[in-house]
Amino acid sequence: MFSDFEETLSLANHTGYAEAETYASLFEVANQWLRETGEKDFFGVADDADEATASAKTWKQKHKIDRLTFQRWWFETGMKNGFLSPPAAAAKFLAASDFVHRLTKGNQQLQRAIYQFADAWHWMRFEGSDEHELAAVGLKSIQGRAQGPAVKQERAELKKKLLNELYDGFASDERNGAARKSAKGAAGAMFSQVNKKLKELGLNAFAEKTLADELRPLVKARFPRPKKQRAT
Repeated sequence: MFSDFEETLSLANHTGYAEAETYASLFEVANQWLRETGEKDFFGVADDADEATASAKTWKQKHKIDRLTFQRWWFETGMKNGFLSPPAAAAKFLAASDFVHRLTKGNQQLQRAIYQFADAWHWMRFEGSDEHELAAVGLKSIQGRAQGPAVKQERAELKKKLLNELYDGFASDERNGAARKSAKGAAGAMFSQVNKKLKELGLNAFAEKTLADELRPLVKARFPRPKKQRAT
C-alpha cells in the first residue's frame, strides 16, 4: 500500500478528512456541553455577532466585532462556570473555531490542513509534556496539581487573560478619557474591578503598582506613542 507515495498521501488520514470528521464531532459535543449547562451554544452567539455587526461598514469592522463577541462569550462562560469547566472549554474551542474558519474564508483544503496540524500538535504536546502519564495516575484534577508549577503557570495565565479582557473593555470606552492611555491612570480606575474579579476566581489580588506594571505593555500596544523625529 505504501509503495506508491501519491496513493499513500491520498488516504483520508493524510489529507485531513479523518481530522475533519473529528472536528465535526468535537463541534457537536462542545455545543451539547453548553446546552446542558444552560449556556448559549455556537449558533446563539453567531446570531448575537450577526446582530452586532449589522451596522458595520467594512469587513475589518465586522471581523473585529465578531471576534470580540465570541471572545467575550468565552470569557463570561469561564467566569461563570470556572475556566477549567467543560462549558468554558467548549466555549473556548468554539470561539477559536469561529476565528479560524473566518480567516480561511471557506477554503476547505486549508481548513483540513489546520485540523491536521491541531491533531498533530495535540499528540506532540501530550507525549512531549508527559500528560499521558499524569492522566494515567489521576493527576489531571486541580487538587492533584495544586502543589506543582503547572497550577502556578495556569493561574498566572488566567490572571493575564482576565486583565487583557478587562483592559480591552476599559480602553474601548471613550468615557474613560486619558486614563485609557496611562498605565498608572488605568490601574487606579480599574483597581477595584480587577481585584473583585480575581477574588471571585480565587486568585491573588494585585497591588496597585503591580497592576500598573502589568497594564503598561497593554497600554503601549493599544496606544503606541509616535516616535520622536531626530533633528537634522
